[in-house]
Amino acid sequence: MNTEILESKSTEIAAAEAMDKEILELLDSKSTEEGKWSILQSQKADEYTTATGSYCYWSQDVDLGPPDKTTPIPEEDEHILDYYNALQYSLYENDLPETVDRTHKPQTQYTKNNIAITILSSPVECMSFLLEGSRTCPGDMLLVMSMTWLQFGEAQSGSNARPLFVRKAILFDRAGKSYIDIFDPPRRVTYFMNFFTRACTNGQRNDGEDIEAYVDCPMSSSLNLVKMVDDKIWTRILMAESGVFYPETLAFAYKSKKNYTIPQNASIKVVRLDTKTGVDNLALDEIQKFVERDDVKDRNKIVVKPSGTIWHGSLGVTFHHPTNIIGIWNAVLELLNDIEEENGILVETFYSYQPSSDNKQNKMSFRMRSYVCRGTDDKAVSTTIVCGIGEKNKPIHGDNTVPQSLQSTLRQFGFSTSECDCIQNEVFTSSEKLLNNIIEKEKNMSVNERGSPGAQTDLIANSHDCTISAHLYEFINPELSGKSVRPLVDTMVNRSQKFLLRGRHILVIGAGGYSKRFIWKDAKAYDVKILKRRYSHLDGCVTFWEDCGPLAAIICTKLRLNGAGEAGARNAKNKTLTQKLLLSREAEIPHFPKAYLYAAKTFHINSELDVKVAVDEIGLPAVLKLEHGSSAVGVKLVNDIDECHSEYEKIQHKLQDEADHPGIGLGYGNSMQLMEFIDGTEHDIDIIIYKRKLIGAFVSDNGPTRSDSFTETAASMPTCLPSDKRAQLVTSAYTCCNELGLINGVFNVEMKMTQTGPKLLEINARMGGFYLRDWIKACYGVDLLFCAFLISCGIKPILPRVIAPKMHLMGVMCIPSKHSGTLTDPLILHQLAELRNQNEVRYNQIEASLDQEDDDLEEPYCNIAVMEPSLEKAKQKLISVCQKLNIDKPDYPIKHFLVDFKEQT
Repeated sequence: MNTEILESKSTEIAAAEAMDKEILELLDSKSTEEGKWSILQSQKADEYTTATGSYCYWSQDVDLGPPDKTTPIPEEDEHILDYYNALQYSLYENDLPETVDRTHKPQTQYTKNNIAITILSSPVECMSFLLEGSRTCPGDMLLVMSMTWLQFGEAQSGSNARPLFVRKAILFDRAGKSYIDIFDPPRRVTYFMNFFTRACTNGQRNDGEDIEAYVDCPMSSSLNLVKMVDDKIWTRILMAESGVFYPETLAFAYKSKKNYTIPQNASIKVVRLDTKTGVDNLALDEIQKFVERDDVKDRNKIVVKPSGTIWHGSLGVTFHHPTNIIGIWNAVLELLNDIEEENGILVETFYSYQPSSDNKQNKMSFRMRSYVCRGTDDKAVSTTIVCGIGEKNKPIHGDNTVPQSLQSTLRQFGFSTSECDCIQNEVFTSSEKLLNNIIEKEKNMSVNERGSPGAQTDLIANSHDCTISAHLYEFINPELSGKSVRPLVDTMVNRSQKFLLRGRHILVIGAGGYSKRFIWKDAKAYDVKILKRRYSHLDGCVTFWEDCGPLAAIICTKLRLNGAGEAGARNAKNKTLTQKLLLSREAEIPHFPKAYLYAAKTFHINSELDVKVAVDEIGLPAVLKLEHGSSAVGVKLVNDIDECHSEYEKIQHKLQDEADHPGIGLGYGNSMQLMEFIDGTEHDIDIIIYKRKLIGAFVSDNGPTRSDSFTETAASMPTCLPSDKRAQLVTSAYTCCNELGLINGVFNVEMKMTQTGPKLLEINARMGGFYLRDWIKACYGVDLLFCAFLISCGIKPILPRVIAPKMHLMGVMCIPSKHSGTLTDPLILHQLAELRNQNEVRYNQIEASLDQEDDDLEEPYCNIAVMEPSLEKAKQKLISVCQKLNIDKPDYPIKHFLVDFKEQT
């Protein structure tokens, strides 16, 4: 048997030698770059799969060269075949299809409205981004493996920053299938991440470094910012500032340009070194004083480690006993010989926990790495903690350990479940504090300090966004795929879309009332140019006031802009027409219930003579309302024919034209409708639609309306309904908008959940009013205003793939007839201001003044809400706040208004 194996191996070696000879002969005979490329490709594939012990099951007949065949292949691209094979190897063993070469047919479908998140890297460093991006924004996460695949455009006047374009890339679709594509025209980069640096590639290449300062788009970090985040001296100081635990530290900073400001009482000392010679005695003296400190001498181990961008993976790390001063000193001097300018050396205490009585376990230690990303709201979000276990007397890093969870690691070391939870929460909280501190620091940095106009730290990790440990952990645990970088991918998308929106000229036809005054401030923050005078070019047109819905839709049609649709806007503005159209929609919808199921019976009343006919048609009780009204003004429940006549006459007398009550739709006349009374709980569905496709929807609950009118009293978000009922509301709202002809926009749909399912009350063909935009942004991290601007410019909003509520919001309306005295009391106003400053309540003012002439037609003045982790806590807190602020009254019973807000199963 052994003889057979030897003979087989000899045959393989002979075949390999013959193949090598054949390749050399072919290389000599091939004079073109393309020929050499093809042969090297085949050879590299064999080398790669032999080195990894796998088999090459993918084709190497793909075009990895420059998109322009006349461009010479740069020396740095000698590794591109390794990059490609590494990608295929990962795809193959994770049951994903191999990459398809489509370079023979350039892709022409991409426009200035498409995002292009571009990662200049080998796939090894960024597989997490690529795969999570394929699910969040398929086709928009681009892997670029050669500088020749990029090109710069012309710089704008007065700026060095230039637009960066992608001519060639590997992209992924939603199913995880990847393609090598050439783009014609090239795609403009909307977010840039650069791994072709000396630090990221361990000195293999640095051809991506020179372009960073000229990139005009958002980017993740920069060389300058990486130098800061990878400076362990600086991060130790930030930990001290943030109240995060850190080891007692003695640091030697070599030719550092930073001004290290150490917080008072911090256990950190920084010794500056301007030379590597003549500092031996200084170093020895500082080390001796450090190890003799009371907070250091009781530790059983001292760690010496280098600091800087190239020092990662535990390079240069050594352990020493605190009494071995000479050993510590020698380790410092040895590192001093190797470090570069602006690098440092840290001498730190080593913290050891030994809850386990297992002697074998006491010989082990573990390293944890916490991943924390910048979220779309510029707040830190902790995602994953990855651990590795190794011998406690040796450095532990990602290359010498198998990644596992913190919970499993702590349990292995004898910690209880409650201790595990406590430690994990502490690590997450500390990680977020640190990144939030970095975010605050960067706000005050100049462009030169950041290194690029769009550079910011979006992820804390060594060596410029390294997430290898996390994606190894996720490949081992595929059910966790993308978790570590999901908030970062959402931020990449969000920053890309803000970049696309920047400088767009948008015509706003009707911004709505006092409650929507935020539009102007936030449009400026998004760098949207809201037009106030005639302009030769428009990118979009939008309305936030439903009275202007039809006009805005007509303008969009005439100017070929992305609008709600003329038919849809007209149909939504007329309540009777809305319901009658839906009642007529009885055709089959293959994937959804029929639209007529959501409609209610209505009758249009033009005059007093129509009242009896309406009652006979609809029945009683019924709801009488203005045909084009809003804010529930003039809406009345009628129980008999006499009451219907009386209320009709009263409303017709009080509300005749726009001057009688501005902003509620009287510009369209004061005709009315009678609608069947629908029993059930009331809900708002704020829905985002782009080119008739559902992009997102957010469901909130309303409490019982006031007994003498249909004015809103209370609201809760997220909905208390079970998931299938929530899905019914979303589907019904989407179906109704589609059937009416609303094709693009952010719309507010009011429905009731009855015993037989959802029933439509009305559709507002504009963004939801009152507190809704503010609540949705706080609860879900999605800005409806931003989405409305994007859609108006023909840009499809891309929402986070996983949208979960961050909190529970619950609030009540305050109305002039019940709360004018309360909301003018100086003591109450002071208490409210204190609660707002402490972030205990959210306050949304809806009207400019408490003065309203007619109590019978009044609108809410403001909304006061609380934020808590759970529904029940929110309810109890809101009741307490309302009692404290004297909002809860016998004739305005808050507990009654909150009665429907309870968990349902």
